[in-house]
Amino acid sequence: MKNYFPSVIGQDDLKSRLGFYIDSYKQTGVLPNCLFVSAKGMGKSFISTELSKVLDKPMLLINSASIKSATAFIEQIVIPHVQDNKISLFLDEVHECANSKGLMTFLLSAMNITKEGVNRVNYQDYVLEFDSRKVTFLAATTEFHKLGYAFRDRCIEFHFKPYKVDELGKIIQKNCPTVKFDNRVLNEIVSVCRGAPRQCVRFASDILRYCTINKTENFTMDDWHNFITRMGVKPMGLQDTEWTYLKLLRERGKMTLTALAASLELSPTTTRTGVENFLLKQHLIKIEQSGRIITKNGMDVLNSVKN
Repeated sequence: MKNYFPSVIGQDDLKSRLGFYIDSYKQTGVLPNCLFVSAKGMGKSFISTELSKVLDKPMLLINSASIKSATAFIEQIVIPHVQDNKISLFLDEVHECANSKGLMTFLLSAMNITKEGVNRVNYQDYVLEFDSRKVTFLAATTEFHKLGYAFRDRCIEFHFKPYKVDELGKIIQKNCPTVKFDNRVLNEIVSVCRGAPRQCVRFASDILRYCTINKTENFTMDDWHNFITRMGVKPMGLQDTEWTYLKLLRERGKMTLTALAASLELSPTTTRTGVENFLLKQHLIKIEQSGRIITKNGMDVLNSVKN
């Protein structure tokens, strides 16, 4: 079985399934519509870029939230960039298309699965043709539950699995090719990357800067301690707002979402979706009917750092 993605670390099952469809593409020239599903920072855009290279098609990345209507999509993207061209059209956060006037309906027509592999959509004086041998639709979402059945039914879904510690370590090492890490240091770095390759890449970039500043190619545990002190890196990679959230619960006890949001100067929605998700996933807080409380794990994390 050919490895089409030598530069992609981890996600072996996903790469194997994708390789099956690439093998078919080599014979037919057609790749099914692909939908990549994961949390943010897991590599959806990266694997789509690598896939487009395998297909030998340029990839046009579309921020779906920036498209306000089907008309804008057609006139700004489809007519000038897609028609009569070989291209991979990558719709990032595709669930946002549902908020654009008429866009999801248009996509359903353009991505419809037909025997001949060609869809034609009328628009004003144009007949827009989507030949699946030329146009490959790739899409990604962090909220696939917001996608209707009709869209998902037109795609092959690829769900990312959590990365292993050694895989995340390899991502860091790959992005720091000139740095030699002491034993255990990579695991320490991985512990603050929140399980996300994107975070690994960011830390790798900053470690390269650190090594350049300090004129060294070796990164030791002492270097790591100096690095996290200077950069303000917190246990588990907690962000400042998440850290403040935990401290509020430690100091005040059980609090309502409204009270926490007011103390953080955020909206309740932002607090719930942007702050609490990771804390819940890591079992640092618990939500009860009467409010939020900090768990023993949360207390241990706070107490591990001298304030």
